[in-house]
Amino acid sequence: SQPVKRHEAVELWFGKRKRDLYVWLNGVYLGRNDSGYIGCRFDISDLIEYGGSENNIAVRVDASVSEGWWYDGAGMYRHVKLIVKADDYIKPDGILFRTLEIGDDAAVVSAEAEVVGSGSVVFELDGRKFEKTLKVPRPKLWSPQSPYLHTLVARLVGPDGNVRDEVSVRVGIRKFRFDPDRRLFVNGRPEKVKG
Repeated sequence: SQPVKRHEAVELWFGKRKRDLYVWLNGVYLGRNDSGYIGCRFDISDLIEYGGSENNIAVRVDASVSEGWWYDGAGMYRHVKLIVKADDYIKPDGILFRTLEIGDDAAVVSAEAEVVGSGSVVFELDGRKFEKTLKVPRPKLWSPQSPYLHTLVARLVGPDGNVRDEVSVRVGIRKFRFDPDRRLFVNGRPEKVKG
């Protein structure tokens, strides 16, 4: 592996674990996360010892304070990643995809990306390139009965034309409508929510 450079953004990403997570880097408390079901990330760019120095990460997972009856274990059960990004990148979880319209034979979707640094973002949905909005002929719609997902790729392009970052996510084309009397509609069809 290559040494991390001082100008790069570095994040420590934790997948799912059960339950309370506490993290330190080089003796500095980074924070905690109480959820056992979603990942979390810590920006450690300013705390890393650069130049080949050793960095120490301490992690504590504690299920002694609160526990659910459905799971009586504790610990890390998903990956931990060290993510290194160059100067310009698409912010983690920074992509917003929306269905604007659904018609009889087409849908209109939009996408935005939050960028750290500079550059412009070009999107691609199932191989069709666009910058902000795209008309999708005869789309496969997402629904509880047919949870079809399309592939959205966001590419951050620098002034030199080179791709600086690329993120791929799975997205559903669907339209929600809430009615106070008839409740939830997905793509114009009433749905019952159980929970």
